[in-house]
Amino acid sequence: MKSVIQKVINLYKCSILLFEYIIDIPILFISLFAICIDLIFLKIYINLFADEYDLRKFVVFVSISVLVTLICVTIYCVEFSRRQRKRGSGSSVPVQILFVLILLIFRLVVCASKDFESMKSREGFTEAKGSFLIETEDISKSKGDKQEVVFKYNGMRGVGYVNWFENIKIGDVCEVYGELSVPENFQDFDYRGYLRNKDIFLYGNRLRFGECKYEMNYSSVSSYALALKRGLREFRDILSRNIDMNMPEPQSSLLIGILFGSERAFSDGFESYLRISGTTHIIAASGYNVTVLILLCSRLFGFLKKESSLVFSLVIIWLFCIFSGLGASILRATVMGSITILALISGNVRNIHILIPTGILILILINPKVLFDIGFQLSILATLGLVYLMPSIAECIKRILGVKGVLDWVQDYFLSTLSCTLATLPVSISIFGKVSLVSVFANVLILPLTGSTMLYGVVALVFSFISRTIGHYLFSIPYFQLKLFERIVSFFGALQWGYIDVENSYIGVLIGLFLVLFCMYFYPTDEENYYVKKYYNF
Repeated sequence: MKSVIQKVINLYKCSILLFEYIIDIPILFISLFAICIDLIFLKIYINLFADEYDLRKFVVFVSISVLVTLICVTIYCVEFSRRQRKRGSGSSVPVQILFVLILLIFRLVVCASKDFESMKSREGFTEAKGSFLIETEDISKSKGDKQEVVFKYNGMRGVGYVNWFENIKIGDVCEVYGELSVPENFQDFDYRGYLRNKDIFLYGNRLRFGECKYEMNYSSVSSYALALKRGLREFRDILSRNIDMNMPEPQSSLLIGILFGSERAFSDGFESYLRISGTTHIIAASGYNVTVLILLCSRLFGFLKKESSLVFSLVIIWLFCIFSGLGASILRATVMGSITILALISGNVRNIHILIPTGILILILINPKVLFDIGFQLSILATLGLVYLMPSIAECIKRILGVKGVLDWVQDYFLSTLSCTLATLPVSISIFGKVSLVSVFANVLILPLTGSTMLYGVVALVFSFISRTIGHYLFSIPYFQLKLFERIVSFFGALQWGYIDVENSYIGVLIGLFLVLFCMYFYPTDEENYYVKKYYNF
C-alpha cells in the first residue's frame, strides 16, 4: 500500500514540475495554449453554428472568446514577469507572446468568418441540376470504379464522384452534367461535419463531365499552386504507368501506394486484410512513410557524420513529399518530420520538446482546422509515441529486467512499432471504434520490407527510363518483397480474432490518460537537469 501511495506522490511531483517547465519556456507555453484555444474555440463555434447563422450571436461569441484569451495570456505574462524579476533578469518575452497571440486570434477569427459565410451560402443554396461549370482542385484516382473530385462551384468547394474513365486533370474548368446538393449525414457518421472541417460544403454523385479546358490565371496565387500540383500529378502518373508496365497486380498498386501514396483499387478481400492487420497506412502518403524514410536514410548514410546524414534525410523526405503531389496529409507529416530532424541536428534533445508544439502552432496559423483532421491527429500521435513513449517503454523494460539497455534492433523495429500503435490507440478507438490485435506483429514484420522496397523500387524506376530491360529485371526485387508483404498481410488479416469492436469511446480517453501518466513516470531524464534536482528537493 505504501509503495502505491509513493508512486501517486511521485506522479503528483512530476505533474507539478512538468507544469513549471512549461511555464518557464514561453514558446512552449504559447504553443500548447494555442493548441488548446484552437480546439476549444472551433469546437464551440461548430456546435453553436451547426444550423444557426445569427450574425449578432457570432460577433458576441468571437468577442467573448478574444476577451477570455487575452485575460488568460495577461495572467501568464504577469506570472512570467514576476518569476523573471525574482531571478533578477528582464525580458521582452511578454511582447513576443502578445504578438503571437494577436496573430492566432486574427487567424481564428478569419477562419471562423470564412466558414460562417460559406455556411450561410450553403444554407441558401438550391440544388444545381443540369449543366454547370466547375474548377477541379484535386482528384483521387482508381478508388474502385469511381474518382473522387474536389472542385469549386460559385465560390464554394464541393466533392463529387465520377466514373474512373473520365479524363480530367487538376485545374481544369469543366462543364458538368448532374446534380449538386448539400451533403447528407450517414446513420452513424457526421459526414457533413467531416466535409466542413475540410472546407467542403457541396456534394455531387455520379457527375458526368463534358468539355474541359485549362487556362492559367497569372493574376491569382491559387492558380500557381494549382499549376504546380497539376504538373506534379502528371509527373507522378507517368511514373505510376511505368510501374504498371513492369509489375502485375496487386504488387504494382502496393508499390505505387508506398512510393506515392496514390489510392488504388484492391480486391474486397485484400482491402479487408489490410484493415484487419492494421497496415493500410503503409500504402498511403502518411507520417509512417516519412518515418520509414528517415530510418532508411539513417542506415544508408550511416558512414557519414550524424549532421550530414540528417541533412540528407531532410532533403529526401521533402523530395518524397513533392513526388507524392504535395498532398495536405503528407505535407503536414513532412513538416513534423523536418522539425524532428532539425531538433536532432541541433544536438540538444530539449529542442525536440519545444519544436514539436511549435511546429503544430505554425500549422495552426496556416490552417486552424488542421487539428480536426484525423490523419493529422494520427501523425502527431505517432510522432509523440516515438519521442516519448518509446524511451519510456525502454526505460520500463530496463527497470523491470534490471538490464543496462535494450538491443538496437528491438528498439528500431519492435518498440518503435509498438509505440506508434499504442500512441494512436486513443484516436483509433474514439473515431473508428475498432482495435487491431495483430497490427504490432504485422507491422514489425513489414517495417524492414517497406524501407528496402522503397529503395529498390526507386532504383528500378530510375533505371527503367534508362533501359527498359534492366529496369524490368530490377523490378523483380521489389516484386518478390511485395509478394512477401502480401502473404504477411493475408495471414494476419485472415485471423478471425484479428480485431475487436470497442463501442465505448471513453475507453480511448482512459488509454490516452494512462499513456500520459506512464510517460511522466518512466520517461528517462538527465539527473543534472534543473527540474530533476528540484524533484528530489520537492
